[in-house]
Amino acid sequence: MKYAKQTGVESEFQFTVESSGERLDAFLSREAKESREFVQAQVRKGQVFLNGYPTLKNSHRLRSGDTLSGHFVSPPPLSVEARPGPLDILYEDDSLLVINKPQGIAVHPAPGLRADTLVNHLLFHLKGSTFSELSTVRPGIVHRLDIGTSGILLVAKNRHSQDRLAKQFAEREIKKQYEAIVWGQMGQLGRFESPIGRHVTDRKRMSSRTEQGREALTRWERIKLVGPCFTHVRLFPHTGRTHQIRVHLTEAGFPIVGDPLYVRRAAAGLINKLEPSARSEIQTLRFPFLHARRLEFTHPQSGEPMVFEQTVPQAFRSFLETFFSSGSFAE
Repeated sequence: MKYAKQTGVESEFQFTVESSGERLDAFLSREAKESREFVQAQVRKGQVFLNGYPTLKNSHRLRSGDTLSGHFVSPPPLSVEARPGPLDILYEDDSLLVINKPQGIAVHPAPGLRADTLVNHLLFHLKGSTFSELSTVRPGIVHRLDIGTSGILLVAKNRHSQDRLAKQFAEREIKKQYEAIVWGQMGQLGRFESPIGRHVTDRKRMSSRTEQGREALTRWERIKLVGPCFTHVRLFPHTGRTHQIRVHLTEAGFPIVGDPLYVRRAAAGLINKLEPSARSEIQTLRFPFLHARRLEFTHPQSGEPMVFEQTVPQAFRSFLETFFSSGSFAE
């Protein structure tokens, strides 16, 4: 087996599997000494060949004698600075942190967004530790929340914790619960099962109408109806696809209030039922009312079950209080 690692260029690899049962992405991550997230992205890009044929399935269970080959393409590393900034830390020990992420802040740097993210603040908070060695761009990030989503975010502090927590996410052992305010009146409970992939024409959006959709499952239950226009809903994503909850709700006709990317024409008729002042408030919203309320996982070191819950932010509560009264709706 061989692997020639070269940052910023193509890196050729070839491995022979000695024992059966391991996931493809886990095997490659260990043997190539790359993060599991990096390996998964390379597989999705078609850079990996299984027994000479391209594969896009990270979860494929390998068999003894299988060969994996191809090229990894690494982008040039970003320079990520440690910068002081607010961190609402709900819990911290030697293995991990649990953070209450506010709306409007990105989790990690990206092109055009490099100076004021949670990763910048984490690097400052954990300076002097080995945290910065976990990744050049996303150290410790084992899952993510969109810039407009608030709520509970789990961060690993060392390689052991990162690998163990990433595996729990990949194996769908971590239980997640969200809350949202959506346009329209939803029923009592249900589930969405449409696959999700990159939109065929708009690369910023995800969609079930795509050429390479991956399975996605979201259960939901109604908390309460909010006047004739909105529903306060609780959501349980079983999988973790990009924009999963936002896409599933939008395509079912219930886009999240304040979502600048996915609110569709379905909301146009409902907004006419609001008083002028209420319409103005809706139109000034910059982020969707989507909140990561609860997270259940196993501690990567002790093996103990961990449960964290965070109530919705003030803006979320204020919206519900305002629009739950009939005075905000036109007759």
